[in-house]
Amino acid sequence: MSKATIKNQIESLKKKFEKGPKVRRFRGRRVVPIDRWQLEDWTMFPDQYHMGFSLWLHPPQEWWKDYLALLWKLEDPTYAWQVCVSCAAQEVGEMKKKFEKDREHWARQEGGKEKFYQSCEPSRANQFRLQDAIEQMKYRILNEHAGANNRTCTLLNFFKCPYGKEYAALINAGRNAEQLFTNLDWYHSHWHKDPGIIPSQDELKWYHFNDPEFIDLTNYDDIIEATKDGRIQKIAKEREAYHKDHTEQPPP
Repeated sequence: MSKATIKNQIESLKKKFEKGPKVRRFRGRRVVPIDRWQLEDWTMFPDQYHMGFSLWLHPPQEWWKDYLALLWKLEDPTYAWQVCVSCAAQEVGEMKKKFEKDREHWARQEGGKEKFYQSCEPSRANQFRLQDAIEQMKYRILNEHAGANNRTCTLLNFFKCPYGKEYAALINAGRNAEQLFTNLDWYHSHWHKDPGIIPSQDELKWYHFNDPEFIDLTNYDDIIEATKDGRIQKIAKEREAYHKDHTEQPPP
């Protein structure tokens, strides 16, 4: 099949999609197409409403499969970008840029970050320091556990990956690391009390501020061991139960 033929098939798919409905009906209530809504213009909504979702964000499954298959044949960077965004090397590069911007910011402040922390209320300063430690631990997990090994990439096109066929392993390891981070963030926010957040009475059962901690978020070895001995799975099960209780949908 020639590239011209594949491109024609893509255009055909697009036209077929464009003729379809753009907004889903949700629970029988009126929705407003997103391309007709001005930001913060609530006058066009009824008293009770649900926001609509563009089908471009959630296209029919069969259409999406066909579209991605054609992009793959074309070695289209659009498809590659969607795959590579989770790559461990790409994530390491993003974190490096974030750390550098943070260093530059605090270098311009008199006394730097530590002086700022000393000016904070002690419990808030402890939260900030713990969050800093968690970010450093995520960086180490991507580098060592996910195998980035200080390699970075901004190309976002695995068809031309600078690391060759290793792209698949880096992407898979990056996705696994993202799932681990999601669980660690859940543990952090539900076992460590944030003085600025007060859960509602209905939500309190999902918080464990008075329970003993069972993962040291500042200890790389303990986190890696937690992925093997069931502690991370315990957190994942609670997240799943929470989402089922609230939305009856599985967590991301």
